[in-house]
Amino acid sequence: MNKRSIVVAAVCLSLAGCVPIEQQVLNLGQDIDLLMEKIDDQQSKLVTQIDKVQDHVTIVNDAVKAAKTLPEKAAAGIEASRPFNPYADEMVVGLGLLTTIGGLFFKKKIETVSAKYKAHKQGVERAMKNSNATPELDAILYDEIGKARAANGV
Repeated sequence: MNKRSIVVAAVCLSLAGCVPIEQQVLNLGQDIDLLMEKIDDQQSKLVTQIDKVQDHVTIVNDAVKAAKTLPEKAAAGIEASRPFNPYADEMVVGLGLLTTIGGLFFKKKIETVSAKYKAHKQGVERAMKNSNATPELDAILYDEIGKARAANGV
């Protein structure tokens, strides 16, 4: 018996309020030994599971590091986790929806910026055409840019 067994036995005896017979003490020691074996088995299983999860994390991390853009990193992480991730398909669908929604948002943003650039360019071109007639190029430039923006709905 080890020290823990003796301490547990002593505590049990003091709580029981009676003096056990020798066989009861031996049985208690054996029960404690069995319990310690089960605890060791569970601890071993837990360490195995932790090692497995660490391997999975390493695989996903390497895939994410290899990708360049944020959407590519997300897709690479999901694909790398597919062998052990039961929700990989749902995550792909979710990422697709986010990409689509983001694409629609950014498409509108790009169209707005493009329209502003186009209006600015048209304003500068108009101002350059009119610059020979008037020395106030800045005033003409801003006036023409404003007209071009209004014409392009910006």
